[in-house]
Amino acid sequence: MVLSATLILAVTLGIVMLTFKFMVLLAPHPAGGDFRVFYTAGWMLRHGQDPYNTVKLMGTMARVTSGGPLKLPLPFVYVPWFGMLMVPFSLLPFWGAYGLWDALMFIALAASAYRWARMLGWRFPWVAAGVAAFSTTAFINYDLGQVAILSVGVLVVVLLAVEAGRLGWAGAIAMAGALLLPQDLWPLVPLLWVVPQVSGRAGLRRLLIGQFLALLLLVGGPLLIRAGLLSAWIHMLFHFGANPAFPIELVGLSGLVMFAPLSWHLSAALSDPLVSLVAVAGVAVATALVVHLLRSPALAGLTPTRRAGWLLLLTLGIWLLATPYGHVQDVTAVIPLAMLALGPGAAGLRQPSGWLVLMSVLVVPVALTFFSPYFFPQQTLAPLGLLALVILAGLELRKELAEAGPGEAAAAPDGVAAVIVVGRA
Repeated sequence: MVLSATLILAVTLGIVMLTFKFMVLLAPHPAGGDFRVFYTAGWMLRHGQDPYNTVKLMGTMARVTSGGPLKLPLPFVYVPWFGMLMVPFSLLPFWGAYGLWDALMFIALAASAYRWARMLGWRFPWVAAGVAAFSTTAFINYDLGQVAILSVGVLVVVLLAVEAGRLGWAGAIAMAGALLLPQDLWPLVPLLWVVPQVSGRAGLRRLLIGQFLALLLLVGGPLLIRAGLLSAWIHMLFHFGANPAFPIELVGLSGLVMFAPLSWHLSAALSDPLVSLVAVAGVAVATALVVHLLRSPALAGLTPTRRAGWLLLLTLGIWLLATPYGHVQDVTAVIPLAMLALGPGAAGLRQPSGWLVLMSVLVVPVALTFFSPYFFPQQTLAPLGLLALVILAGLELRKELAEAGPGEAAAAPDGVAAVIVVGRA
């Protein structure tokens, strides 16, 4: 019975997702738009050029890639170490590099979902791997050649490292993810400081050392290879934020600001008062959630995996809902949260709420991104999918805490209990 249910789940969602994939493929834009930028940046670094010069980047892109011009000039805004990572790909012909990149992203997503499903006690973790890797949000990443898929790998590896007590590695990987995708993953760095498994000064010290060494290596390392990269990157961030040419296709609640009388473009994404208010409110809600969980005796009644998972993933989900700059491809970052929100052993798949959780992540954001403009020109309803997931996940967490009961705290390990006591103080 369970096997037949999982097969139905995989086949049904697979058909829906492949349908959306064909819709994406038929869209009037060249494939691999973002990967063209990554590939060209790697090529320019290999030839001693500055990838943060957008004019030169676009000119070089026209020569070293193929498939038609991009609609808009896309700058390279990532940290220098990511550009260094793309240098080996630039040794291959563009289409070969693009295919290899997508294959690696597919493997990374499937492996991360599989491992997270095993940690959560799923009987058939391969179903999670298949559904995640063939989801519409994943296909958006494949189509663009995006890097957002790696957010899933970062989160799962960090949770694995925390569970195994490898706190230095957890800190280093979290810092690397935050530098690569700061709009999605920056809260992961401070959140690790309060995860129950990080108890005592020794654990916190190892975590902070890992974060500091990663910061030193990934920010300072490229400077040893080529001076000026760091300052060029910082300059690009300011220039990019002041460029009014880029369209808004945001997946966070800030995208709904466009419905307000005060419309805005990316040039105001970090300065518009309404957008700033959404971001500040998101940080406040996320902080309140963390404080509440640490003060809750029932938290100790959950398994260590679910304790850390709820603290990290639901808080990150709230931030992604509030971030001033998150696109539909960034929704992949909440796939682990959706799996957690299905309950222990994915029991939620037996309930309608479980299917709503899946659809809110795997289908709804992409569908609304494509169809919103037909009804609301220059607007997007994609944030509603992410909002639905955060609400459903919050309800599942509330249910689990209620079932755990306040009396479970006494049975918690000393380190966990100590953190909860500190949280109460």
